[in-house]
Amino acid sequence: MRLVELERQVLDAPRLGWQRDNDVSSALIPQFYFDYLRGGPVEPLAAVVRHNQMDLRGLAALFGKINTLLSEQDDTATEIESLDLFGLSRFLQRRGESDRAHSACAQALEIGLPAEFRPKARRELAQMAKRRGEHTRAAEIWLEVVTDAHDGIHACEQLAIYYERYAKDCCRAMEFAQLALARLRRQRSISRDPHLAARCARLEQKFLHRLARLQHQIKIADGLAKPLALSRSSGGS
Repeated sequence: MRLVELERQVLDAPRLGWQRDNDVSSALIPQFYFDYLRGGPVEPLAAVVRHNQMDLRGLAALFGKINTLLSEQDDTATEIESLDLFGLSRFLQRRGESDRAHSACAQALEIGLPAEFRPKARRELAQMAKRRGEHTRAAEIWLEVVTDAHDGIHACEQLAIYYERYAKDCCRAMEFAQLALARLRRQRSISRDPHLAARCARLEQKFLHRLARLQHQIKIADGLAKPLALSRSSGGS
């Protein structure tokens, strides 16, 4: 992104009274300089100096804002916009600061992200919760994502994994696996993209294997439960 756009969108240049109306185009600067070296007028270089002054001013202000975002002080979060917090969360994840990344992403959602960013933020928050071992919290977030057109299938898969491995509820796990399978088949039927269709086919096989395993586990559990119920019944009589 051009620095002038960063100044306008991130620093709110109009509020600061910064104007670049008469700024020289960056594309012209080399030509002005080489013309001067060949004996051309010096006046255009004054505009180049002003341009560089404004660039340095903008870079310094951006540095100050980024430094504030990276500050360890939690009280600065209330002054940061939700999109900046979400971007900060992703940066902190790459830097390995998982706790601060989780906090920034949660705050971004709480403040109110634009609609197009909320599913992605929820997905990343759920993944961070899972990595922290907070599987129940991750499942709660995935439940919010299930209806999303882009991430709904992945959310169903994660919920199927949660209910099978952690909640030990194979029937509930089957529900989400079946929901994901139905969505995949519908997606493949309406898609004209051969690559997407191939990917859907691979995922279908993956969910079919999961469903077969879950059905087997349910049968085993039912088989163990029947003798136990009979023994209790005969003991009671």
